[in-house]
Amino acid sequence: MIKTIRKKENFKYIVIYALVIAFYQLVMKEYYGDTLAYFARAIPDMSVSSLMAELHSRYMGWTSRILIEVPLFILAHGMHMVLFGIANWIMHMMLLLSLMYLTDYKHNRVLVCLMLIYPVALMAGSGWMTAYITYFWPLACGVTAFVSLKKMYSGEKLSVLQVFFFTLCLVFAADLEVSAIFYTCILCTFIVMMILAKRFDSLKIVYTVCQLLICACGIVFALTCPGNEARKLSNIAYWFPSYTSFTVVDKAVLGVNSAFLNLYSNDIFWLILCVSVCLLTVIFGKREVKRVVISAIPLTVTLIMTVLKPVLGLYYPEMVSLFDLFADKKYVDATNYNSLAAYIPFIIFVISAVALLLAIIELFEDEKRSFFACAVIVSGIMSRLTLGFSPTVFASGKRTFIFLDFAIIYILVYLSEEYGARIKARSGAVAILRALMILMAIVAVVANVIAVCNVYLY
Repeated sequence: MIKTIRKKENFKYIVIYALVIAFYQLVMKEYYGDTLAYFARAIPDMSVSSLMAELHSRYMGWTSRILIEVPLFILAHGMHMVLFGIANWIMHMMLLLSLMYLTDYKHNRVLVCLMLIYPVALMAGSGWMTAYITYFWPLACGVTAFVSLKKMYSGEKLSVLQVFFFTLCLVFAADLEVSAIFYTCILCTFIVMMILAKRFDSLKIVYTVCQLLICACGIVFALTCPGNEARKLSNIAYWFPSYTSFTVVDKAVLGVNSAFLNLYSNDIFWLILCVSVCLLTVIFGKREVKRVVISAIPLTVTLIMTVLKPVLGLYYPEMVSLFDLFADKKYVDATNYNSLAAYIPFIIFVISAVALLLAIIELFEDEKRSFFACAVIVSGIMSRLTLGFSPTVFASGKRTFIFLDFAIIYILVYLSEEYGARIKARSGAVAILRALMILMAIVAVVANVIAVCNVYLY
């Protein structure tokens, strides 16, 4: 693996990403948020006993994310931004190297550009330390643990040290319930693929079962944590008083509406995915009308809710008003349950999501690859839909989409591998795509630098 990393075509992209992230960390300061308001002051005299006492208090009264909060309390105490910057840089590099391995070190330009496009400002809401350690670190550790799955699927041997390292990464990642759900979905997909390919042996079965148990323990630990229940009651009273009257179906619909409203109107990676799927279908999909229409549905919905929204408002203001209502925390309740209009957003979102999955399936000639691509996207979506079962569904920031965003990044590289040779045959198209991708990355980096330097403006 080290020899592969040292290759010039791989190493230069690693260096570029490393330097950009290092610059972010150099200029990153804490101005506000939970890091300063709580974590930096929670333990006046840091010691093992005081840390354990605070973690027990948090477990009983607020959260199940005990392992995640250990580095958070340690780094926030005294505001060790330098140590945090080093640790955060390491996590970024772990994520990059793991994704490079998972994509066979192919299309590294695409991967690095997409990773640089991620809006860093999404991590600022509750403080850099709090958001990064709570969401980004479990993502990085979870993706690193995915390397063990690929090694098993590829028939590579795992050393004892590697098993220990990947297990530690998974234990940390599973402490975030959203991460545990995401990893469980991917792990179930891996199990199905291993069974179909007949690649399981006794050692692989044991390690796979261990990983499944770790994820299950993470989910059960979150569900049974008294602190989570206490926080839920507090959040219901503060954010969503009518939440207690919701049925399971109501919460599922709420999760779909809130997730897809954000995806279609605010998520750059969802837009890139919809555009890519539609263009690939039109150019390489034998130009069948049915396939083109299906692939165009999610892109059309995305455009209607973004760039075409002002135009649509001129001619069909009622439609724009309906989606604006749901974006402004509206939901199906006793006052509108008998109106068909209240269910239209949910119906549109479900149809567009199914259409996107069908279009992705048609893009791959190999059924296994299409199944895996859809499973990754669905796993990312599921990680966000679970917030429908939380009273903070409207209060949770866009950082909760981070697992879906990086699932999309992986699938975009996956599509590049599938169509790379055919796209390269069109030299003009390759030059245009590369230029656009690099320009997007440059604009994103500049925007991220502004966000990191002036986050207090947001």
